[in-house]
Amino acid sequence: MDSIISGVVIIDSKDHVIVDANETAANMIGLPKEEIIGNVCHKYICPAEASQCPVAHPGQILDRSECVVLNYKGEPIPILKTVKKFEKGDDLYFIESFIDISNLKDAEKDLLVKEKAIDSSINAIFLADPEGNLTYVNPSFLELWGYDDEKEILGRTPVELW
Repeated sequence: MDSIISGVVIIDSKDHVIVDANETAANMIGLPKEEIIGNVCHKYICPAEASQCPVAHPGQILDRSECVVLNYKGEPIPILKTVKKFEKGDDLYFIESFIDISNLKDAEKDLLVKEKAIDSSINAIFLADPEGNLTYVNPSFLELWGYDDEKEILGRTPVELW
């Protein structure tokens, strides 16, 4: 499990105790895996208490769901998580694999800031595809050209507006 680039933990479904974790999961949490194993999953893997476990309910599937892992300080780390149930003998386990999407979330925030800056600019701004068709216009562009709704001009070329 330690050669996998995703964080992986195995959780006993009866008591929600972590029975194994790989090095990637340990690094995300910030503790040696020996200190993680034996703890209940909601301490690090899912903030929901055992009685509210989203994967313990029959028919519940978590496949590439955005969630958080808590590091040893209790700080959330955004992840994309998949949970599968498997049986070993008479015991049922959850195997949870996850990847850190912190960089993706940071990039989304940066894009949102830039999008808001463009939208609120007093300068008329537009974007066009390689064929010259408008794909984006900001409110100042609409005001300058006398349009109320971007739907009136998206897909047209700037030349058509004259």
